[in-house]
Amino acid sequence: MQGKRVFYLMLLSSILLFLAGCAATSVSSQKQDTDKLVETNQGYLLIGLVNDYDLQALYVWGEENLKLTHEDLSAGENYILLPVKACEYHFGRIDYNFYYRTSLNEDEWRFEVKPGRINYVGHLTVEQPFYYFFANHIELENRAANAQLFMEKYFPGLLTSRDMFYAGPGQDRFYSLIAGLEEQQ
Repeated sequence: MQGKRVFYLMLLSSILLFLAGCAATSVSSQKQDTDKLVETNQGYLLIGLVNDYDLQALYVWGEENLKLTHEDLSAGENYILLPVKACEYHFGRIDYNFYYRTSLNEDEWRFEVKPGRINYVGHLTVEQPFYYFFANHIELENRAANAQLFMEKYFPGLLTSRDMFYAGPGQDRFYSLIAGLEEQQ
């Protein structure tokens, strides 16, 4: 009898520790054109999101786990700008509603936020075919020119004080090309 109690206590403790480790901090996109980096080991994370229906949550896993909520995940094309700790992250999970979700574990969902700059990781596209709810098409595309135009329109002060780089999977020289053109002028 004593052995069962110890077993159940250990099991309960393990579950609680696991759940505590999976906890994510709810965050929302920055709306004002002010520099909110307060520590030297922070950078900005810029995510483009294209979805044809409202999402409940998007989880970004890293040294600090982030949870974007429905406030930033409405249908259409959205940009999410967050001051975060500089480290490696990956898109971890998309919650469509309370019941349905998709885990994203492959390397193609990984990116690194570097300190002191705006790190654009790409446009996460989530589309639902009209014929079947569970068959979502999810991809991460590089639309650096669109992200640049968004930042120039809504965050011009931040864009002049911080350099912007592509931090998603693959290589992109778009921002270094822009920097070279600006130096020539």
